[in-house]
Amino acid sequence: MKEMMGVVGIILVLSSCCLSLLDAQEITHPTDVSALQYVHRKLKDPLNHLQDWKKTDPCASNWTGVICIPDPSDGFLHVKELRLLNMNLTGQLAPELGLLSNLTILNFMWNDLTGQIPPELGNLTHLIFLLLSGNQLTGSLPQELGSLSNLLILQIDYNEISGKLPTSLANLKKLKHFHMNNNSITGQIPPEYSTLTNVLHFLMDNNKLTGNLPPELAQMPSLRILQLDGSNFDGTEIPSSYGSIPNLVKLSLRNCNLEGPIPDLSKSPVLYYLDISSNKLTGEIPKNKFSANITTINLYNNLLTGSIPSNFSGLPRLQRLQVQNNKLSGEIPVIWENRILKAEEKLILDLRNNMFSNVSSVLLNPPSNVTVKLYGNPVCANVNAGKLADLCGISTLEVESPATSSETISTGDCKRQSCPVSENYDYVIGSPVACFCAAPLGIDLRLRSPSFSDFRPYKVSYMLDVASPKNLGINPYQISIDTFAWQSGPRLFMNMKIFPEYSELNSKFNSTEVQRIVDFFATFTLNTDDSLGPYEIISINTGAYKDVTIIFPKKSGMSIGVSVGIIIGAIAFFLVLSSLALVFFIKRSKRKRKTREVDMEQEHPLPKPPMNMESVKGYNFTELDSATSSFSDLSQIGRGGYGKVYKGHLPGGLVVAVKRAEQGSLQGQKEFFTEIELLSRLHHRNLVSLLGYCDQKGEQMLVYEYMPNGSLQDALSARFRQPLSLALRLRIALGSARGILYLHTEADPPIIHRDIKPSNILLDSKMNPKVADFGISKLIALDGGGVQRDHVTTIVKGTPGYVDPEYYLSHRLTEKSDVYSLGIVFLEILTGMRPISHGRNIVREVNEACDAGMMMSVIDRSMGQYSEECVKRFMELAIRCCQDNPEARPWMLEIVRELENIYGMIPKEEKPYSSPSVQSSASGMSGFAAASTRGSYTTFSEFTANQLNEAIDRRDRLRRLALDTINIAKDPYFKQNHYGSYECRLCATLHNNEGNYLVHTQGKKHQTNLAKRATLEAKNASAQPQPQPHKRKVSVRRTVKIGRPGYRVTKQYDPELKQRSILFQIEYPEIEDKIKPRHRFMSSYEQNVQPCDKKYQYLLIAAEPYETISFKVPSTEIDKSTKFFSHWDPDSKMFTLQVMRSNVMRRKRTHTVMKFEFEWLTSQVLFKVFAGCSGSPSKSEIFHFDLT
Repeated sequence: MKEMMGVVGIILVLSSCCLSLLDAQEITHPTDVSALQYVHRKLKDPLNHLQDWKKTDPCASNWTGVICIPDPSDGFLHVKELRLLNMNLTGQLAPELGLLSNLTILNFMWNDLTGQIPPELGNLTHLIFLLLSGNQLTGSLPQELGSLSNLLILQIDYNEISGKLPTSLANLKKLKHFHMNNNSITGQIPPEYSTLTNVLHFLMDNNKLTGNLPPELAQMPSLRILQLDGSNFDGTEIPSSYGSIPNLVKLSLRNCNLEGPIPDLSKSPVLYYLDISSNKLTGEIPKNKFSANITTINLYNNLLTGSIPSNFSGLPRLQRLQVQNNKLSGEIPVIWENRILKAEEKLILDLRNNMFSNVSSVLLNPPSNVTVKLYGNPVCANVNAGKLADLCGISTLEVESPATSSETISTGDCKRQSCPVSENYDYVIGSPVACFCAAPLGIDLRLRSPSFSDFRPYKVSYMLDVASPKNLGINPYQISIDTFAWQSGPRLFMNMKIFPEYSELNSKFNSTEVQRIVDFFATFTLNTDDSLGPYEIISINTGAYKDVTIIFPKKSGMSIGVSVGIIIGAIAFFLVLSSLALVFFIKRSKRKRKTREVDMEQEHPLPKPPMNMESVKGYNFTELDSATSSFSDLSQIGRGGYGKVYKGHLPGGLVVAVKRAEQGSLQGQKEFFTEIELLSRLHHRNLVSLLGYCDQKGEQMLVYEYMPNGSLQDALSARFRQPLSLALRLRIALGSARGILYLHTEADPPIIHRDIKPSNILLDSKMNPKVADFGISKLIALDGGGVQRDHVTTIVKGTPGYVDPEYYLSHRLTEKSDVYSLGIVFLEILTGMRPISHGRNIVREVNEACDAGMMMSVIDRSMGQYSEECVKRFMELAIRCCQDNPEARPWMLEIVRELENIYGMIPKEEKPYSSPSVQSSASGMSGFAAASTRGSYTTFSEFTANQLNEAIDRRDRLRRLALDTINIAKDPYFKQNHYGSYECRLCATLHNNEGNYLVHTQGKKHQTNLAKRATLEAKNASAQPQPQPHKRKVSVRRTVKIGRPGYRVTKQYDPELKQRSILFQIEYPEIEDKIKPRHRFMSSYEQNVQPCDKKYQYLLIAAEPYETISFKVPSTEIDKSTKFFSHWDPDSKMFTLQVMRSNVMRRKRTHTVMKFEFEWLTSQVLFKVFAGCSGSPSKSEIFHFDLT
């Protein structure tokens, strides 16, 4: 004991020494260290950019992207900047970022981060740059961001942010750049934003804004750029105050649903760029003169009348005037008059599709760098040749200004081999000495909202501006821009090369200069002309400087390396002594812990589920812990809203995927087992199967079958080992649609998925698709009476870009919402594009390509050779699915059939693996037969496209589904009773009962017979006692709710009398007084008709104005002596019918499986619900059915 105490004493002394050393040296504050460690855990780094983040101290070890400053008040280093630009990072933003209290710059731009923006970022009160552009962030903007009182740049564009703009952002009084474009933000721009007096650039284009266009925005005195394109304002006018914004350089309100006249903009003296195209503007173009700086006037796709003002002539900087697709007329002014165009300047005048009837001779002879487009005007009628024909020709429809420019600069007599391009060297054009070869530093940047249409006239002045003393302070020849490209927005991307100054001794920057240049651009120090607008850094191309480590300044004092060496040595010595002292106690603790775990499992066994779930297995925690290597990071294969997903290896070689619920996803035990019970009933070959569950030790886990080929998202990405052929893409699309169709029509109750996307479509070993991530939170809602509502109004869990746009207006989700999401997936399958990525909206891109007759230009090139006819039909189907109006979208059944037809066009030898059946998946045998037996599908070729298009509600969807259940025209029972023709099937509608139907088919005689039969049945029923269920207790086995009226079917067996019977109880809660239901039995034994299926016969029950109900029951002989007992209770509105079976002695006392099919006869179809049950012959089985 004394020796042990001595060891402990030494340990305590060394611990004290180590802590003293730590306190005395420049190390990162423990809070910052902990915060960065949490940040690292939340990130995934496929390219190992953050490999050095595994070291002990962030500041001392110069972690990548981490910049620190010393704080004299506590002697620690604190994280000042976090720059993780364009590193291919995935994962989520950690809430612990809010602990970096000294942070001034947070830059995660151009990665692939997901999840929501943590509200904890509001704690970063020193933050000046919040840069999160170009990720896949979702959710709404936190109100807490309004606490960032020092923020200068708020840049969260090109994400998937939704929800409304928080009013708290009006508190950001120092804010200069408000960049939230290219998201899915809804609602109205808060008028309170007018108090942001320092905002220069307000970019909110390509969102889903609604409401009024706020006139208060004109009160921002510093506003330079206002860009709100692609909004859906409420048909309001452009506020007249927008014409008086004193410093306005760019006004862009394209496609905003605006109406009324164009305001007077003459009081905006520095306006460069005006785009108010694609609205519903009326009236004439104002005659007031525009600013002399104006470069672009876009007024196309409006309802403008009158003429083009004559004062448009001579505008010195005008590059583009677009007024096409209006109702303009009168004389066309000579726009280039009184102006000298330089060689690099171009002028485009687009006057197409107006009402111009006269053209001056001067206009017929434009200069070579002026393009005039007159196509679609009366002046072009009957013109075959000459100068006018050239202006009216189709060739003028082409866009002259190239989207991309790449210049090859002559190097004169310099020998290319003397400058090794492969080693990232190049000649410096314009250097004091010819053929100076040097290593440039590449900067990929983008002008976010330039106020011109052609960059070439501005290029030289821009490079001079960047090189000037107020910016980089270098020689003009050290900057080169040889590549630039226009992108959607419009936005201008460019690659800028910065060369070192000429020197005979060196042709590379030193590390200090590299650091200075990177810091200059990364901190937005570049100051240029207002017409260029804001810029953003896309990436730094280090090239020849890839091995240069940028060293950031630290507090002076003892060398960090020496400090760290001393500390590590002391800690190592401390750990050696600690291990000698504690090894005994560690071993002892392990033994105790193992014993304790065994005791806990015995004390807390796996809870018994409160319902029958024989198809899934209950696992204990130890089994799943062992299968996943204690839920190690190496076993993790994904993460979703429920929690992390792990790959597990169970005994026997079974590979599974284990979904482990996070703390916020845990449910009560009853709710958890309810979800399992419902999921366990979903069986379809295109749905991921639930194999088991675990509810033990405070954990809730779901065990699914493992999909070795990952998700469709993986397969469409460049990371996949081989590109997908058209046949395989169609196969995946068809299987996915079949899985969704099953959820909509055959799940019990029906399910709306709500989050269909490529990452939720998994692929098995043979690339068969299986839909994942569906549960009870998405079940179609039922009201208190058990009636299905036609929509879901719960909070959307979907992913922006895939969510039905109708939801943002109606806040309702229907089956058509899933159709929209699946349509987006189809577009991804065809094009390889993401739904929303860096300003590109896949629906808009595809529609524009199709409208221009260039559909094939957007098809994924990695698809290889393909049939254009198949691709065209597939694309047309995808576009139909993505219509904004839900009624214009097809039903899921139509989608499946069309995909089956398209897939059938693929030659057999091109189809991968075993081809999926091209027959319909809408089998009336539901998912039970389809998935658990032969898995085949039945088609019904008589279903026409016109009938499909008539579907407008859920009843029609069920009717179409039912056509595949049974071909009524060929069924002997219905042929015998005149149900065989399409015309007669229409008679059995919701408002025509069986009697009216027979009047139509066989006239007065049949009606008389029907009346007699009904009278006889009523007489027999009145003399008989009301049937009662068997005296034995009936156990409820399954409840299916689809609508009204209500059906209760009890299958009974009396072991004493050896008597079997079926009790039908049908509730008509809304039936009118004096209406009485009646039944009719259609038995093969009575009619001598050979049925198609000898196992079944029909029982019809009719009650006007309800539909005729058909039950398809086992075809065993009915007991003639007792036959039927029927009773109608007008008080409870319950019709009861008991059918007795003949006594049959059973030879084997074994459990049997009995099957019922309950079918619903409507206007065109027989809707069949299939249910199977098994149990002892001594028990009764109950089913509940509600049919709409």
